[in-house]
Amino acid sequence: MGRPYSTDLRERVLRACEVGDESQAAIARRFEISESAVGSWLRQLRRDGRRAPKPHGRGFRSILDEDDAAVLRSLVAEKNDGTLAEYTQAFAVRTGEEISESSVCRALRRHGLVVKKRLCGRVSNGGRTLPPNAMTSGKILRRSIRTVWSSWMRVEF
Repeated sequence: MGRPYSTDLRERVLRACEVGDESQAAIARRFEISESAVGSWLRQLRRDGRRAPKPHGRGFRSILDEDDAAVLRSLVAEKNDGTLAEYTQAFAVRTGEEISESSVCRALRRHGLVVKKRLCGRVSNGGRTLPPNAMTSGKILRRSIRTVWSSWMRVEF
């Protein structure tokens, strides 16, 4: 969902609608907004008397309270290179509550804690790599170590 239109634009559109010289579709074209936006702004004005956008909802409300956050912090302190799946499983064992990995991720991020991204270590880019069709007719084709294949690269036989 994008940001709301400016209050100034809403005010100009609503004033144009109050004048009543044009249809909602014509006003929408003139201000380069959708007809549904004009209609919803008019409904809000009639129903609530509100000309400004609604306040932002501020995203997800955490299902984890401060005690749960303390448990997560202790899990990270004990094993600071765990994955989200490991933290989720350890949290369920320790508290008896089942929570999702995304909830754990949001809680860790909110508290400034780092999460290991993979089960295995960092992948090395130093070795030779072959394109998918390198094993044609039993011959291994040698090529540069570059990670991107493009038409200007030469293949040596």
